[in-house]
Amino acid sequence: MMVEMLASALLLRILGAVAGIAACLVTIVMLRPGESTTVQVVGVLALGLLPQVMDVVDLRYQAAMNTRPVMVLRSGAFLLFALVRCLVLLNDGTLLQLAMASTAEILFAGTLLRYLAYRDGDVLQ
Repeated sequence: MMVEMLASALLLRILGAVAGIAACLVTIVMLRPGESTTVQVVGVLALGLLPQVMDVVDLRYQAAMNTRPVMVLRSGAFLLFALVRCLVLLNDGTLLQLAMASTAEILFAGTLLRYLAYRDGDVLQ
C-alpha cells in the first residue's frame, strides 16, 4: 500500500513539475517577450521545480515519524548554498548567477534525498 501511494505521489509531482515549468515559461514569454534576462532567470528558477519531486522521500520519513535524516540533509544543503549565494553577491554576481545558485541548492538537496532513499532501500530505487 505504501509503495503504491509513494509511486502515485512521485508521478503526480513529476507531472506537476513539468506543467509548472511549462506554465512559468509560457507566462514569462508572453508577459516579457523582449527581456531575455528575465526569461532566463524565470527559466532557471522554474527548473528548480523538477528536483523537488524527490520530496516524496520526505513523505516516507514523515510516515515513519523519522524526519531527522531529511532535515539534516536539507539544512546542510541550505547552509552550503547560502555560502555560495553570499560568494556570488560578494563577487558582484548577476541575478542569473544568483538564480542558478538557488536552483543548484534544490538540485543538490534532491540528489541527497535520492541518495537517502537508495541507502535506506526505499521504493525509489
